[in-house]
Amino acid sequence: MFSEYFNKKFGQNRLVLMKDELQKQQFEILDLSESNPTKCGFDYSALDIDNIFRSGNNLLYQPEPKGLFAVREKIAEYYNRRKNRFPSQEINPENIFLTSGTSESYSHIFKILCNPGDEILIPKPGYPLFEMLAGINYLKYKYYGLKYDGNWRIDFDSLENVITDKVKAIIIVNPNNPTGNYLTLQELQKLSLICSQKGIPVICDEVFYDYNLITLNGKADFVNTEFDFPVFILNGLSKISATPQFKLGWILVNSPDKYLKKINDSLEIVCDTYLSVNSIIQNSFEKVMNFRNEIQSQIKLRTVNNYNYLYTKYPQVYNIEGGWNAIPELTSQVDEEYFTENLLRTHKIFVHPGYFYNFDNSPRIVLSLLLPADIFNEAIINMISILRGYEKRQIH
Repeated sequence: MFSEYFNKKFGQNRLVLMKDELQKQQFEILDLSESNPTKCGFDYSALDIDNIFRSGNNLLYQPEPKGLFAVREKIAEYYNRRKNRFPSQEINPENIFLTSGTSESYSHIFKILCNPGDEILIPKPGYPLFEMLAGINYLKYKYYGLKYDGNWRIDFDSLENVITDKVKAIIIVNPNNPTGNYLTLQELQKLSLICSQKGIPVICDEVFYDYNLITLNGKADFVNTEFDFPVFILNGLSKISATPQFKLGWILVNSPDKYLKKINDSLEIVCDTYLSVNSIIQNSFEKVMNFRNEIQSQIKLRTVNNYNYLYTKYPQVYNIEGGWNAIPELTSQVDEEYFTENLLRTHKIFVHPGYFYNFDNSPRIVLSLLLPADIFNEAIINMISILRGYEKRQIH
């Protein structure tokens, strides 16, 4: 009766189930994985939430498949403000498509590029979403690796080794989540050569693009570079304005002319079929988008300070260039699964183990940098003390 994909068993992993059970028992859990900015004490008063949705247009339904032109025009303006634009022409709002979020953006693109059973390539380590998105769209996925040499970079040998005729898209997350690495210009050149030779489109997820923790020169810009293969750039209000509750994302198509009409016509059909973006958030888009500078300043200040504090207390943390996460490396004596479960069960501190994100080899944990400094700092001191005690017991 049901789709073959949904005949398999789904469910939460043991660590998350343990957290849920402790919360049901009224234990207070210190969640060092918290990635929802609306729960992290940032100041949203400038957003003026009581008045932001007041508009006489909210009673008017305008079913525009691509989304309201005024919204797409504002998104184009955002991209046109990027420095070092190449080529010189402005971004065309007609190449922008609104969605209800980045996950839907992926699904729309999969629909126009792929047939059931085709393959997409996803980064490893990476955010544990793409496998599910591939599955519910009846696609298969393969991993290409990232390697660490002071910063995380694409392992191009692993990328080329998994390319077959069934591969219809390569997903690039810029910067990657949770490793926080931006693609370099050198990586972009290598990737472009491969995609040009193989005729493979790129889907570039830029949701954390504005959240650089350090000043970077020479990071890849998929918006302002000409390609001879299609590139789809994804972003949305969830991260850019730290408002995940508003559910508005978009796709920007950067494609050579020979593919552009087919892509735009196909995406318009898909968007017209769903018409998933509500009018109220579109009518309020400019106000929410204008809030981004205020909230991004708050978030970047906190993430930089929290990362620096973590580094001073525990230098065994990977370098990151952007995003909202940090990745401490544990010593080889530590079993990351046992440690994270014991940390939660005994000390009521929740962190993500590295295996959540398909890290290989040495044990790691992944922490959010969004928490207020006083909470974050106390948690780090407690966690390090627990970790040192665990390491001593393992040695003896």
